[in-house]
Amino acid sequence: MVSTDVESRVLFSKTLTEICAEKGIATFFWDNGSEYDRENFCWRTDGLIDALNEAVR
Repeated sequence: MVSTDVESRVLFSKTLTEICAEKGIATFFWDNGSEYDRENFCWRTDGLIDALNEAVR
């Protein structure tokens, strides 16, 4: 079940990505379609892509 707490999901994803980047570990985002709409090619979760991009800057 996907959590409905968007803020926590975004923070978790950002934090994990930051930690991995600091340690030199490559990451990828595995999604079952709940975060990214593959039919309309857009993110469903507000702020997620921005948080991931911030994490690796």
